[in-house]
Amino acid sequence: MAKAKGGARRKTTGRRSKAPRTSKRAWPWLALTVLTAGGLYAYEHRTDWLPQTPSQIVVFKKEAEQRKETSPEKTASISRKTVVEERALPQASRAGTKTQKDVAAIPVPQERKLDEPLAGEGYKAHFAYCGTTGLKNCVVDGATFWHRGMKIRLAGIDAPGMHQAGCDDERRRGFAAAVKLKEFLNAGPFDLAPAGGEDGEGKDDKFRILTRGGKSLADELLSLGLARPKSGARAKPWC
Repeated sequence: MAKAKGGARRKTTGRRSKAPRTSKRAWPWLALTVLTAGGLYAYEHRTDWLPQTPSQIVVFKKEAEQRKETSPEKTASISRKTVVEERALPQASRAGTKTQKDVAAIPVPQERKLDEPLAGEGYKAHFAYCGTTGLKNCVVDGATFWHRGMKIRLAGIDAPGMHQAGCDDERRRGFAAAVKLKEFLNAGPFDLAPAGGEDGEGKDDKFRILTRGGKSLADELLSLGLARPKSGARAKPWC
């Protein structure tokens, strides 16, 4: 019985002696793993504890910027933006083509030629006395004015002269007639009607009946003694 107990004790002692050998063999591997992990961590964070030269700082900054530029989020956003622009481009081009067609289809109004005979309703402009402005819209005397570059004479009357008057009375009447004509033209829209066969007496003269609301300026000048009816014979002097 004593031998059996001693043998059991020896066997138990032999089994316990194997555990320290296994732990001794694992220590080197654990130490190597710890050193490797520490080395990787130290390498990744080397910029935090190693002294850096200016050149190294520039290199590290460039590497960090490159990593940011090539990040997956930024690359995905650029690709999405490109796809959206490519899809929107055909629609924009079609819209632009449609606009060009619409613009081309708009009719362009024709301008009225200035050298055509003046006859019609609703003429309007600001008139001054000739000599102070160009011969576009101005008054020459009590029976003559320029409109749109064309010389127009009141049909059926003779007006007193102003600059070549034979006496002071004719000059006074001539200025009064010119004032009346200027006031009439500037009072609002007026009408011009052809005067039969009077055109052609002067190469550039156009004889017209000047009216507004059915009232003739020539009739008003005759009633005021600032004009005389035109006759075929030589006009009588005013003096």
